[in-house]
Amino acid sequence: MADEPIKLITTACTACKANYQVPDTIAGKTIACKKCGQKFIIQALPPPYPLVAKLAVDNQLLTVKQVAEAMALQVALKKAGREMPLEEIFLKKQMLRQEDLFRLLIAANRKLDKEFGAILVKENLGVQADIDAALKEQSDRFTNSGDCFLIGDLLVASGKLTREKQEALLAQQQRKDALKLLRLYSPKHGQSGAAAPQPEEPAAAVPDAEAQKVVASKQEVFTDKKFFRIRNLDKAFVHYALGRKLITQEEADQALSEQLKLYEESKRRMLVGDILVALGVIQPQQRDRMLVEQKRSEEADLTFGEMCIKMGAVSQERLDLAFSLQTKQLREKRLKASVAGILIQIGDLTEEQAEVVKQKVLEELAAAAQKDSGEMTHAGRFQLQDCEFEFEVSSDSLKAVIHSKAEDLGTVSAEHIRNYLAGKQIIHGIANDQDIENFLKQKPDKRRPFEIAVGRPARPGREGGIKYFFETEPLKVGSIQEDGYIDYKDRGEIPHVAQGDLIAELIPMIQGEPGVTIYGETIPVPHIKEAKIRVGAGVELSEDGTRAFAKIGGRPELSFGGKLSVLAEMKIKGDVCWETGHIDFPGNIEVGGTIQTGFRVKAVQITAKEILGAEIEASGDILISGGISGAVIKTQGGVTAKYIQNSRIAAFGDVVTQKEIIDSTIDTSGACIVKGGKVIASVISAKMGVEALDIGSEISSPNKLKVGVDQQLDQKLAEMKQAINELEARKLAVTEEVGKLDAEEQSLQVQIARSAQDQDRSEVEIRSLKKKQADPAEDQAQLSARINELHQKAKTAEKMINELFEQQDRFEQKKLDFQSRLREVEEKIAERNAEREGIMRWAQQQQGNPVVRARGAIFSGTAIFGPHVSMILRESYKRAQLKESRVLDPKSDVEWELKLSMIKA
Repeated sequence: MADEPIKLITTACTACKANYQVPDTIAGKTIACKKCGQKFIIQALPPPYPLVAKLAVDNQLLTVKQVAEAMALQVALKKAGREMPLEEIFLKKQMLRQEDLFRLLIAANRKLDKEFGAILVKENLGVQADIDAALKEQSDRFTNSGDCFLIGDLLVASGKLTREKQEALLAQQQRKDALKLLRLYSPKHGQSGAAAPQPEEPAAAVPDAEAQKVVASKQEVFTDKKFFRIRNLDKAFVHYALGRKLITQEEADQALSEQLKLYEESKRRMLVGDILVALGVIQPQQRDRMLVEQKRSEEADLTFGEMCIKMGAVSQERLDLAFSLQTKQLREKRLKASVAGILIQIGDLTEEQAEVVKQKVLEELAAAAQKDSGEMTHAGRFQLQDCEFEFEVSSDSLKAVIHSKAEDLGTVSAEHIRNYLAGKQIIHGIANDQDIENFLKQKPDKRRPFEIAVGRPARPGREGGIKYFFETEPLKVGSIQEDGYIDYKDRGEIPHVAQGDLIAELIPMIQGEPGVTIYGETIPVPHIKEAKIRVGAGVELSEDGTRAFAKIGGRPELSFGGKLSVLAEMKIKGDVCWETGHIDFPGNIEVGGTIQTGFRVKAVQITAKEILGAEIEASGDILISGGISGAVIKTQGGVTAKYIQNSRIAAFGDVVTQKEIIDSTIDTSGACIVKGGKVIASVISAKMGVEALDIGSEISSPNKLKVGVDQQLDQKLAEMKQAINELEARKLAVTEEVGKLDAEEQSLQVQIARSAQDQDRSEVEIRSLKKKQADPAEDQAQLSARINELHQKAKTAEKMINELFEQQDRFEQKKLDFQSRLREVEEKIAERNAEREGIMRWAQQQQGNPVVRARGAIFSGTAIFGPHVSMILRESYKRAQLKESRVLDPKSDVEWELKLSMIKA
């Protein structure tokens, strides 16, 4: 008997997605991926979806589960000897409507026809110009008359392709029945299964005028992707409402028909929920609740994104990237992540920042609701005791008003009104019976609209803040003299505090108060976060953490990460040299001379005459009255000097010189400015742009300028993230050690308990044996021996207990040490996270400025890099500005450009 053929299945690595063909007999086993080394369990991949099914899932016309059910049914029918196209199953199972299926078939065949043309070109059976012409003719015929043709038919009709080649390629694409399916499900030919005419050549089909109108209308709806998306979501909304028995099928059909009619007549996109409210079928709060339950996240994503841009949290480009990744994830993984989640995932937002944006959205929505609280939008009429009333509810559901022009309302009572309100589910803030009766008794000429129910609006809270009792921004860095030196004596008043001075105070937050609609629903208020004073050196907090005092006299400073410090000052009359050695000082340093070659200085703010070949690290500004040459500088503030030569500088503030920057590398989160000179042979990255008198020269190496991006910040945040990760690893290691000690301590407890039991049993037996010694008949020698043995056993147990207790004490001390280390690590993690978030908030307040300005000339060869576009100047320009901007011309092939403009004198 011959061996059965081996059946292969396709499986994929769960890590790198590499595909493998393996025997089905090893399904369920674990193997290692040859590509990435990751181990994974062998599972057969599901069969690929047909293109129409994939498009239906991508456009959310079908779920993955529905497609799987349809494909399983198709397989079952085939086994029973009955072939049925998947498209027919979608219709028969009422998963798709015929008009939706037809649009999907059009889209699928258009995509496959483009692949058909690519195959022709690749196999030298056609040229691209003929393919493009056929695709255009196909599109024109469908748009103008609703006719459905394959480009193969059009190429055959024009003599560009033989029928045999067309049929062979269609068979290769597994779409022999493509045209038959298109015409079978076309709206021009009624229900699925109706016979469709099959013209021999494309020119033979002449549709009637009504059919042309229908098809053109449907095609227009299909090409408006936004309305098509709304339409699909609204069909799900209607299905949801039907399931909850809030509407009838007739009302659903009426609303969907009205929605389509509105769009076709005026291009107005109106939600079905709004139409059902306008028709009086459902109440506004029912619509809103279903929209929330339906998870209409697109609108939420758009609102969140708009707020991110408004607050400066992210750039438009990064937001566009997030939407692109969201679409890709939905297409590839069938998963829908929020834009907020994606921005967090790619590192553009922290979870805390995303929460701040969400709260801001809620605040604006609440403010808009307050603004529109008097607008009455949901109106209707009703009859009570043969009297007609007008009834209106405000758009925010905080007020309901009734009115009537009837002559006599004597037959209507307050109970009638209350019963009507109960039917409308209005339960909160209803007027009392006496007021209602007074309204009903008024004469028609004096009767005014009556507020029958009033809700309670939400009261938004207030974020906590910090009040500083000193100037947190430096007034000025100094004035430039005629010789180019900077006079730091003329820098305005510098804040100074004495020991014990109050320097900051917490402004407490005010919690918001939720509101209540007339329907009894809670109106939420944004979550309010309490502010926290973060302190560094020279500052101490009050016991309640609400006030900060200076521990020493000195200069108060608020770092760009939000930490408050009071800094002592060191003055060095001469140079930093062999006499002083390296300097590491947690305050401000004022050097009267030069920081010489080979020496390191670390401080907060550094003032000096010159820097020559030194290494400088500062958390504040670096103010040099002369020049900087051959230095390496890192600072969280800015740098000001007369000139910079042959140096490497990384700064978060502006880098400003009076004369020149030559042969240097500058990386700054601020601007790079040369007020009266040149930038020569340098590499500069400046988030806020580059400005100089001249940029480049006729003979020097060209400059490389990167503007509008923040390499410095990205590197700093990456370093901080790495430090936080290392602290998290330490925390995990300490936590594991504490866990081991807990386990060992539990084992000690068991040993202590067992030893104590041994001791107790020995003592109990000793007492029993001593009683037996009073009996002369007992073997006294044997009893004495046993008693001695038990005494020895009890002593051994007691010794063991004492040793175990000592060991337990040592373990307890170790635990205390580890717990202390754990708290220390956790505090460092919290501090680093707070600092990182502070830096990100600081950075988000300043959007990049991708501009290069030369007040004199910018020379050819200069390379300019923006966030989206770059260029190398082929000629020189005088008094020129180049700025990256979005191209507004819709016909342009490019989205961004470096726009050249002249600077006015």
